[in-house]
Formats: sequence, C-alpha cells, structure tokens
Amino acid sequence: MTKLTEQESRKQFAGRLDSLMKDRGISRQELTNRTGISAMTISRYLNAKHTAQIDIVVKIAKALSCTVDELVN
Repeated sequence: MTKLTEQESRKQFAGRLDSLMKDRGISRQELTNRTGISAMTISRYLNAKHTAQIDIVVKIAKALSCTVDELVN
C-alpha cells in the first residue's frame, strides 16, 4: 500500500465528503448547521484546500450519520 501525499489525501476526503453529502441530501448550509463548522471551512474541505483535524472529521461523520472510516477510507 502506498502512502498518499497530503494533497491526494485532501482530494480523497473531499470526494468522499461530497459523495456522502449528496447521498444524504445534505447541503453545505445544513452541514454547517449540524456541525457548527463554518461554511467557508466546509468549502475548503470540499475543494481539497484544507486538511480536517480528527475532531472535525468526527463531527462531520456524526452529522452525516456515517463512520469515520466511511468518510476517510
């Protein structure tokens, strides 16, 4: 198994986040409301411009009713 670069990891997270949001019919604003994470920060995650810390990943996973593994793997 090869290790992903930071940029590749951000892109993978962005893709999974976008996919899970679409699957659950959750908008950026709704995710902001559910997590308390700013819309700008969520946009940065979705555009692979920022790396989410583990506590944020946990909040997002809870808001999307998924596991952390589903979100990051």
